[in-house]
Amino acid sequence: MAITPKMSEALSHVLDAGNASAHRAYFPSREDLMTCIELVKHLIHGIYILRSGVEKVAGNIPKRGE
Repeated sequence: MAITPKMSEALSHVLDAGNASAHRAYFPSREDLMTCIELVKHLIHGIYILRSGVEKVAGNIPKRGE
């Protein structure tokens, strides 16, 4: 799974929020924190959970010309 430019930008904001929390006394709202968590969960799910299922789908597709 490739990271798109939009996803890279979103991850950059999540990373900045984490850094601000650790180093600049930033306390995100519950809503902001949940948004960050959901974004990371989405990425992990796409990379680690769905990948094996997608590979199975790819293996079930008949080859062209058969």
